[in-house]
Amino acid sequence: MNQHDLCRQCTKRQDCGQLYEQLGKNEGPSIVGKVVLAFLLPLVVFIISLAFFEKIFSAVISDGQIQSAFSLGSSLLLTLICIFLTGQISEKLRQLKQIGISRK
Repeated sequence: MNQHDLCRQCTKRQDCGQLYEQLGKNEGPSIVGKVVLAFLLPLVVFIISLAFFEKIFSAVISDGQIQSAFSLGSSLLLTLICIFLTGQISEKLRQLKQIGISRK
């Protein structure tokens, strides 16, 4: 049984259509900035830091596997720090925004 058959047999199919129509008209703040911070920033930080640490460790460590392991570990650590700091900053901004709204 496909989705069309399920919808045709449903007793609330008119309400369902109205609900989706209302959701389509819903206007709210853009989430593009949050998406960039949540997904793209950590990815970019990881890629850039991996290249950076590979270059740094290639001058210090001669064994390629150890060099890659240190580069990967350092990049992961830096990325986790970036994620943590982004979350902390986002939380502080949210708190400040709430304070600003409550004072108005």
